[in-house]
Amino acid sequence: MTGNVWEWTSSNHENGGKVMRGGSWRNSHNSMRPSKRIMSLPLYRYHYAGFRCVTSMDPKPDK
Repeated sequence: MTGNVWEWTSSNHENGGKVMRGGSWRNSHNSMRPSKRIMSLPLYRYHYAGFRCVTSMDPKPDK
């Protein structure tokens, strides 16, 4: 799931700010990988950055 927009993560970057991963439609193919990370400050808005909502699912109980 890379290449659409940079994804904000909850990880702190060692230089301050938060980590964004994955590259966006604005970047070269070298940035289109989950291991690619950049730092940005969450107070800025970018049309090439977004986030993904996730949750863990509990397994169905045995009946």
